[in-house]
Amino acid sequence: MVYLRAFFIILAVSLPAVSAVTPEELRGYFEWGEYRQLIEKLEPLLADSSDHLDSARCARYHLYLGVALYGTGRVGDARKHFLAALRHDPTLQPDRRYISEEIENLFSVTLSDYTEEQRRIMMNDSLLAQQQQAFKANVRELQYEELRRSRFSGRMIAVSTTVIGVAVTGIALYEYYTTRQPYNEFQHAATSGDIVEYNRIQPIIRRANGIITGCAVTAGISEVAGLFFAIRTRMQRRAVDEGSE
Repeated sequence: MVYLRAFFIILAVSLPAVSAVTPEELRGYFEWGEYRQLIEKLEPLLADSSDHLDSARCARYHLYLGVALYGTGRVGDARKHFLAALRHDPTLQPDRRYISEEIENLFSVTLSDYTEEQRRIMMNDSLLAQQQQAFKANVRELQYEELRRSRFSGRMIAVSTTVIGVAVTGIALYEYYTTRQPYNEFQHAATSGDIVEYNRIQPIIRRANGIITGCAVTAGISEVAGLFFAIRTRMQRRAVDEGSE
């Protein structure tokens, strides 16, 4: 128990006093020009807990610390904290009653640099956005060009399959009508048992059946191919439209 109490006493003594500092105290140090006190309080505070401070308070504390650092000759560090203050609150302005003209000039120069920095960032963001839009437009144009080519190819294939279908249908009909008489004679020879006539006509019938079957298969394949390319073109169009939204 004694050891536990001693531990808490040591812990309390070792805690930085900055944890108990109030905004009013810091404001008082600033107004009275107690720069070393400000540096002692604010450097560990901003290093340890700046993420837990709201932007307005964090900006004000960076401003205080910048003024204090300038007052002790650390001009470069002062400018860094002025810039950090402006990044938290771009509208921040120091109270001229408590700063020298030199500090005010340094803050004004830092403000100009910060404004220029933000302008460059905005220009870069705008340029990047324009480049992205141009890239997307080029991609869409390429997609539409590919779609137009695909449509043209699809139309040509559709015409070709139609022509093929008509042609093979005509061939099948021609074979059917030209073999009607041999087919009747073939059936009569088969029924009457005329082997000579049967063997003479059989190759003609087989040839005609092969041609008709081939034409039917070719017509079916042509129809399937035409349907496939029509569906593919429609899907490509849908993909391009969805990508451009």
